[in-house]
Amino acid sequence: MKWPLSSIYEVFVRSFADGNEDGIGDLPGLRDQLDYIVGLGCDALWLTPFHPSPSYHKYDVTNYFDVDPEYGSIADFEDLIKEAHEKDLKVIMDLVVNHCSREHLWFQSALKGDPEFRNYFIWKPKNAFKSKKQRRKGKSGDSDNTVIWHEIDGHSDLFYAYFWEGMPNLNYDNPAVRNQVFEIGRFWLEKGVDGFRLDAAMHLYPDDQVDDTVAFWTEFKKEMQQVNPKVFLLGEVWKDLETQSKFKECFSSLFSFDLSYSILESVKRGLIASAHVSKDAWKAEDRGSPAEIYNEGIAPNPGFIQSTFLSNHDQERVVSFLKNNIHKAKLAASILLTLPGIPVVYYGEEIGLKGKKPDEYLREPYPWCNQYQTDWMQPKYNKQPKPEVAALLKDHYKTLLKFRNQYPEWAGSEVVPIDLKDPELFAFQIPMVDEELQIIHNLSDEAKPLELPYGMTPIFYTCGLENMEINEFFTIQSYSSIIFKPNTP
Repeated sequence: MKWPLSSIYEVFVRSFADGNEDGIGDLPGLRDQLDYIVGLGCDALWLTPFHPSPSYHKYDVTNYFDVDPEYGSIADFEDLIKEAHEKDLKVIMDLVVNHCSREHLWFQSALKGDPEFRNYFIWKPKNAFKSKKQRRKGKSGDSDNTVIWHEIDGHSDLFYAYFWEGMPNLNYDNPAVRNQVFEIGRFWLEKGVDGFRLDAAMHLYPDDQVDDTVAFWTEFKKEMQQVNPKVFLLGEVWKDLETQSKFKECFSSLFSFDLSYSILESVKRGLIASAHVSKDAWKAEDRGSPAEIYNEGIAPNPGFIQSTFLSNHDQERVVSFLKNNIHKAKLAASILLTLPGIPVVYYGEEIGLKGKKPDEYLREPYPWCNQYQTDWMQPKYNKQPKPEVAALLKDHYKTLLKFRNQYPEWAGSEVVPIDLKDPELFAFQIPMVDEELQIIHNLSDEAKPLELPYGMTPIFYTCGLENMEINEFFTIQSYSSIIFKPNTP
């Protein structure tokens, strides 16, 4: 596939593969499993944070220029990059620069009164607030935290931290902070990473200063392109498509949360539906469809493409959301992998791992059941994985990804909805340069008789083409998907 028109595999490093048998996932263990990721059909790897950090998740960084010893060393990272590239696998790393750790030297120096580092953060005197209520915010999809101005014993000023008092926000009005972040990006690009997943990308400034946030990321993009003109910047802007629109010019791609929710709602309900980010959850609607939601997210600027997904390390896992219905989980994967965009597969999704909040249980160990098995936590939802379910789903993902990889234009296409006059049948066309594909998904628990599309031949069926009787009519089985292409002249 032509990068970035490809697919991405997200790995929560701590839970994936243990290379030194200490129970914690690490970079050497991940390196040894690169063939698994390539064999699945993905050609890019997204690593969650691996920098030194006091937390298990490492989204509160204490040193941006190193690897946490739990995960390995800089040399281990360089080996991982080298082997990944030898296997034609791109590597994207999480870059967490909305905030740092409270234990970072910058913040510790600020607390000691160093004026240089005090200006790395955002402060207000206590008396600037008439009540403690003014120090709070509402919940959002990416933050359950409500207190954003935090006290420190012995200090008269409060500091700003959007996510948690252990993660003080950086002050992007300070040129020194901006330059530090540019230097961090350059450092890892020079180590060979192909791009960044930019955490909490919309929260550099308060929500009423979106233009300031966009201006910084525009500058960041220019700085990174000086090191790698093809750098891939994937922004996490956990908002509806309308809010995301301002960010499209400063990123290569954005996660389409509205599309994720629309796919999951359609599969859960068994009816075509759309959904949008709303406050700290999403709002589903009976009108619209995932196809229309996808088209809403298409940007006119060259090079931008949506990143599509079903779940990630912050969200309930697909199988759990769908009440352990493996047939619906397969169908959700089918819709994800037949829509355009850059599909992102969260580790374990392809074998049916389960998980619900709190966050630790969304990030349970991958069940290798061999020397690579991590055991840093005891799983709650995946104590006894079912091999037959894992094999069924993994084969499904592999088959669809292999099929998709035959069509490099797929990811960048638009979607043309098809109305089959049945809300339980989700159908659309993918118009590409050389040929047009037509796709039908049966969202219901019943088989559906349909008329064969004129001039089209089935080329893929999730129940197997050998099990399909074809004349002018055919039957699409429950929770199944079929792909047609025009007859060859």
